[in-house]
Amino acid sequence: MECENPRSVSDIISQLLAVIPETEKNLICDIKEFERNLWNQAPELLRSSSFWVLLGNIFNKHIHNIDTDWKLKLLKIFNNSE
Repeated sequence: MECENPRSVSDIISQLLAVIPETEKNLICDIKEFERNLWNQAPELLRSSSFWVLLGNIFNKHIHNIDTDWKLKLLKIFNNSE
């Protein structure tokens, strides 16, 4: 059985931003700010749970219910279940 490498959090940000409606300005701003702070992080750290938790915290701040199609798509991308 081959072990799959964990995804880098930076690899999915563009996918997430493509799904979020332009009306969600604060969510988009927070994700872009998060992305700007990743530029000097080691690749292995970007695959670690600490960065995934930080991204999850952004979602928790802005999304309280999964009640629209775009929120469900975000969840699927985040959980890698598309």
